[in-house]
Amino acid sequence: MVEVQCLLCNGYQQPVHLVGQRFGALMIVIALIVPYIGGMVEVVLSIAAITAGPLLAPPIWALFSKYLTGRASLWITLITLLINLLFKLVFPYTLSFKLNRAEEMMTGVGLPLLLLLGYELYRRVAGKVADDYLQYTQNLLKLKQQKAALNSAELYAIRRQNYFGLRVITFSLFFTSAMLAGLSFITANGRGLTATVAGAIFISALIPWLAARRMKRSIGTQTPGN
Repeated sequence: MVEVQCLLCNGYQQPVHLVGQRFGALMIVIALIVPYIGGMVEVVLSIAAITAGPLLAPPIWALFSKYLTGRASLWITLITLLINLLFKLVFPYTLSFKLNRAEEMMTGVGLPLLLLLGYELYRRVAGKVADDYLQYTQNLLKLKQQKAALNSAELYAIRRQNYFGLRVITFSLFFTSAMLAGLSFITANGRGLTATVAGAIFISALIPWLAARRMKRSIGTQTPGN
């Protein structure tokens, strides 16, 4: 029994070591090229400009739209990431065309929003509601029916979990806002735009913070099993 367990441990540890070695090699390569890119601040701002819009805009848009599909969100993310990478890594060396920090931020955020808006208008005119939204409404109806069958102790546990999730989201947004605000004082280029993005994230963090406060009050008035 002990030998079997040891064989399983060795078989499990082998791919873990490979992943760790490859990840460590990647980190070393990134650390070596940081000085040539312009420093750590430049790297952080470039990554934020390239990835923030494509990665965050589609899921946030999907929260308020019943026409955006999951496949469309994925394609918009991939297309805008590719275009941003071309502007950052290819065009400056092949076409001698380079965007400044403000233009990178505007392209990184504006391009996904334009594609999302165009797709939203197309689906609205065609009257095509996303299958994902229809599935969501069906699941929501099932959840309401299940919630009606839950007892008070289970409802209390669910609210506690939701409250913890809101606190985690709030902390993440506040931390990101504080980090960007600190970078706006350090960087020499795009200081105003970075501070503006930090302020926007700070304002958006107030939404889950207020929701967590309301949920905390509702939890305080309810005790388990009552």
